[in-house]
Amino acid sequence: MKINQIKPYLVFFFYFFLFSIFNRFNAFNDPGTFFHTQVGNKIISEMKFPVRDEFTCSRSGQPWIAQQWLGECLMSVLYKIGGWDAQFAASFALISYVLTILTLGLMNSGLHFLLVLLIMSFVLGASTHHFLIRPHLFSIFFTMLIAKFFLKIEIEEKPLSYLALLFPICVVWANIHGGVLSCYLSFLFLIFCWTAFSHLKMKSPLSGNSEKIKILLIFLFCGLSCLVSPYALELPKTWLNIMSNPAVGENIIEHFPATKLWWGWLTIISGILYISALLGVPKNEMRGIYLLPIAWFLLAVTRIRHAPIFATYLAVILPHFLEKISWATWLKKKGISSFSLSEVNEQYRIYWIFPFFFIAICFFIQFCDIRVPLIGKGWAFPSPLIWPTQIEKELKSFGEAEKSEKGVPIFDEMVFGGYLINRAPVYKVFMDDRCELHGDSLDEFARARKDFGIIKKWDCTFNFRAALILPESSFDEYFTNSNDWVLKAECTAAKFYIKKNKTE
Repeated sequence: MKINQIKPYLVFFFYFFLFSIFNRFNAFNDPGTFFHTQVGNKIISEMKFPVRDEFTCSRSGQPWIAQQWLGECLMSVLYKIGGWDAQFAASFALISYVLTILTLGLMNSGLHFLLVLLIMSFVLGASTHHFLIRPHLFSIFFTMLIAKFFLKIEIEEKPLSYLALLFPICVVWANIHGGVLSCYLSFLFLIFCWTAFSHLKMKSPLSGNSEKIKILLIFLFCGLSCLVSPYALELPKTWLNIMSNPAVGENIIEHFPATKLWWGWLTIISGILYISALLGVPKNEMRGIYLLPIAWFLLAVTRIRHAPIFATYLAVILPHFLEKISWATWLKKKGISSFSLSEVNEQYRIYWIFPFFFIAICFFIQFCDIRVPLIGKGWAFPSPLIWPTQIEKELKSFGEAEKSEKGVPIFDEMVFGGYLINRAPVYKVFMDDRCELHGDSLDEFARARKDFGIIKKWDCTFNFRAALILPESSFDEYFTNSNDWVLKAECTAAKFYIKKNKTE
């Protein structure tokens, strides 16, 4: 089948149904799905923005802001419309739309169909570990969007004032997710590259000092977008607090270096291939924006969290210099046609309204409680192999029995914090994955797995009434062997312990 016979909408459906089949459980494997939904519920019901922690026994009353409040409110609304299915449909319609745009960009360049598949396979390999239902997904969409803005300046030679349109985009982005920092960093990196290229007499949109001053002013203007928030200056302070905390990089998987994770090597291979392609571009054809994916590749090597940003920039920018790669031209002369670019008579595109129309259909089906595969009610939900859904009844009944004005203090694995906050809010958890709140305790929490004296110290301080633990973990060993605790319920995902009464 020739590549020009593939319709853009079929590409969208291919990605969406691929995720619907293979990711309908895994998409909920992040505790943030539960936590962000609950925070959104709280903001909407109380009509105010939280400024202190109300979910834990260990940090109760300490300063904390809902830095992703807009994304959290959206997740809450989606859940009210159609539960987990609505969240899944909206999230993966968004991701499928992004992937369709990236695929069409490669197709429109005239690249061989097999190479399009290969490149998109690497993009997926570097990104799918982040395809979890949470506000972070919007950062992938916005990265694609701003990459196209930068290309319009560099390739289409739009006036620099065009970049001022980034301000409203960044305002929305900043209130959804802190990934907006990647926009600021990318913008600053391009200013540096364009200035350097200008001094080296290479192609650059900055031809004189007036343009350099103008783009710096636009950058500062866009940088102020993070202050257009209910939390103003507290928002960027929270982001910097998370990124500068060394304990976060040592204890949170998505902040690990790429070399520590097997899927991180897909990012490393993708980066090496991109650099190999870029080395084939003649100096007189080099552009500053071609270097942007390399900057994010280096950042992704240090923190796998940045891999989807790198992969998105790669897929957006690569088609714009494919025909300039010298070694690809050499291979073409040698008869290897896979690297040749065919003439494209029609530029494929997918209209932005289409995903909204598709999501509306999904919502209608789910709202009407119609149970059909892939898009209907009951198709996507948290896996009982990961989450303690099978003992949720016992969790809630014990919590209600122990209920007090200050809540029921529970010792929990970090991974279960968001789940408990959402599904059993009567409990006040000990730990969850909010790095900005628990960052200074992450190292001690890790040490407690070997030093049970730390758990005893915490128990004396917070008087835990229950514990939710991963089976066969070091914490499980402690609670199993303790004379003060008894196993109340267990399932594949977790063990639920309760404290013995003193008379027992």
